[in-house]
Amino acid sequence: MKKVAFLLCSDTVGGHEYQSIELLLSFRTYCYPTLFLNVPQQKKIILHKNIDYIQCITPFFVKGNFFRQLFLSVKKRKYLNKLLVDFDDIVVCAGSVEAGICAGYALKKKNLFLYVPVYVDRIQIWGRLGFLYNMLLGIFIYPYRQIITINEQQSRPFLRYKKDVIIVPNRIKERLVSIDKMGGNEKRRLYFVGRLEKPKRLIELIKWLDVCENRFKEFIIIGEGTEAKRIDKLRNKLKYIKIILTGWLNNDEQEQLLSSNDILITNSAYEGEPLIIREANQRGSIVIARDILGHRGCTHKENRFRNKRELLSLLELAYDNKLEVFVNPSANEIEVMRRKAIERLFM
Repeated sequence: MKKVAFLLCSDTVGGHEYQSIELLLSFRTYCYPTLFLNVPQQKKIILHKNIDYIQCITPFFVKGNFFRQLFLSVKKRKYLNKLLVDFDDIVVCAGSVEAGICAGYALKKKNLFLYVPVYVDRIQIWGRLGFLYNMLLGIFIYPYRQIITINEQQSRPFLRYKKDVIIVPNRIKERLVSIDKMGGNEKRRLYFVGRLEKPKRLIELIKWLDVCENRFKEFIIIGEGTEAKRIDKLRNKLKYIKIILTGWLNNDEQEQLLSSNDILITNSAYEGEPLIIREANQRGSIVIARDILGHRGCTHKENRFRNKRELLSLLELAYDNKLEVFVNPSANEIEVMRRKAIERLFM
């Protein structure tokens, strides 16, 4: 069987990193996979999973815009090619297209696959200027033989660049809470799980929540990222809501902390199909989410907001348990789709 390298092109731990591990585990039937960790803190996501891995002493991914990524691809070309000389295929696991530029161009003579959860349409963010940037994405993904993404909505934009796209839906646990943690009379709390980065718009969300009209008095934020310090500083100035920063927690730790009484809330500027929403649905939590493309396949239309006024209205309904929980596809349906997609990759 082939030897396949998986590169975690990030400097943090979040849903996409966990799904990258799940993709690697699904590949085991067809190849010998080895995981390359970019930073030491990523080691915690493979505990007890019996995965062959290499902790790189020198990071192969460094955060930065596409100019920096192209520069780094030249700087790290020799290092990456020597590191991966014995591998037949390479799967670059990147949270965005930009995060895959360095590895893609440094290793462009290799057989490359880009595993990316979201296509960010810059037109939605920048207007007409975004059209020019979208054209550049075709250059960014040029070295890759195939794109692996997570759903039909995210696959369509990549087809414009005449790339073969494989859909491998996210895998989640069949059940995330035990019966004795569901319902009950415990207090209701808001929570968020994910990277604490600017596109998640957590600072804006916290400010919207800090009003007397919001009956929720606690907001649990689970995750790590560059916005953590700003959030920590802001929480000391709040009047109506208490922010609890936990750092990153694995699935078992989240299960111990959260119940179906708690409400997931997310205000992201863009998403692929957030794992946190699928897990919240499985937990039996109500989900309140920003009305963006990436939230439309995993939340009810009635549970989405576009501004502060709509958010506060939904919070009132959620507190009184008047919003519906979204039902995920079954674990069996997801596994069948994953198996067929991965078989197609190895044909």
